[in-house]
Amino acid sequence: MRTIRLFIEGGGPHERTQKHLRRGFTEFLRSVFGPRVARIRVEPRGAKALGDFRRALRTDPGDLNLLLVDSEGPVTASSGAHVAARVKAKCPGRSDQYHLMVQAFEAWLTADPETLSIFYGQGFRRGVLPRRHDVEAIPKDELEPKLRAASRATQKGEYHKIRHAAPLLERLDAAKVRERAAHCNRLFCALEAKLAELP
Repeated sequence: MRTIRLFIEGGGPHERTQKHLRRGFTEFLRSVFGPRVARIRVEPRGAKALGDFRRALRTDPGDLNLLLVDSEGPVTASSGAHVAARVKAKCPGRSDQYHLMVQAFEAWLTADPETLSIFYGQGFRRGVLPRRHDVEAIPKDELEPKLRAASRATQKGEYHKIRHAAPLLERLDAAKVRERAAHCNRLFCALEAKLAELP
């Protein structure tokens, strides 16, 4: 049976932390796709995501393989062309198999300040977060420092990607993120189309 495999740049180099991120992303996707999320294999691979995605294109061509990585800056080309320019190498597959978190994963978190406030609780300084509606316009270098500053005085402590990303993803309001991050919406639309292709 064909399946959708979503290779994600994230989760660090260890299986334990990758497992947490897999659960977080799966719950985030479940909020939109419900039980159909079982047809999507979330594959956090840390820095190996692109290499593993390329390998899957060769070894598992029957699967619907997709890649999701940080853009690391503004995006002015197609997702496939952007990734190729970033890694300075030709990227196999089709451009619609490449997806971006613009300009980094933390933009998605910033798109839902209500969830951040609930997660961190007392002491969270929501006013510190960038206020742009289009979170993809927030420079990458502002995202983590602002999240750390906003959460520093809370019981959970300042934002830490490995410790906090997965539980935050489980709680994020996908509709808010899709509205404020066009590339996130593009990913969900692509997954919807891919799910429709499955038998």
